[in-house]
Amino acid sequence: MKKYLKYTYAPIIVIAILTLMYSIVGIIPFGNVICTQGDNSIGGVSEGIYWLEILKGKANLFYSYDIGLGTNILSYMLFVGKFTPFNLFEIFFTTGNISGFWSLNLMLKAATMSLTAYIFFDKIFLKANNFYKTSFSVMYALSGYTFMNFGNTHFLEIAILFPLFILALKKMFDEDKCMCYIIILTTMLIFNFYISWMILFFIIFA
Repeated sequence: MKKYLKYTYAPIIVIAILTLMYSIVGIIPFGNVICTQGDNSIGGVSEGIYWLEILKGKANLFYSYDIGLGTNILSYMLFVGKFTPFNLFEIFFTTGNISGFWSLNLMLKAATMSLTAYIFFDKIFLKANNFYKTSFSVMYALSGYTFMNFGNTHFLEIAILFPLFILALKKMFDEDKCMCYIIILTTMLIFNFYISWMILFFIIFA
């Protein structure tokens, strides 16, 4: 059990930093500032409310007649990356306090980013000091990409899976085992194909 304790350091530090940032800026639940910007301030609110209705069984996952003359909901929810474990936490919120979910969502995803980054550094840099592996994991989680997508957190799942994807790619070349690679790449495409196409270019040109 003690050997797994090192994997908790980076996520705890990330959560502590974000909690401090939330409290200073006054982001919900420490104030009234909402984690919405860009697209999220326009479409994210309605997407979140409709997804909450789906989770609670009050709306149709596949098609809706409430939007224009009717539209395909499933493809759109795939497009905006709703089919991830993180979005299941939204069921604990209501339409009135859904803004609180965005604050929690960013914190959980950033913490998970630091965890997968640490796993990568720990597997690749075997002799590196734990301090450096933890530090770089925190940097990865709190990078400019994360804060650029502060209001579009559905783009962060790919950053969460990317370190594991690189490990799976290395495993495929080193050990001629491709199952992990197939599973992780498929998961990335399901979670957010809008960003995953860049991973496909990475595979070809990297």
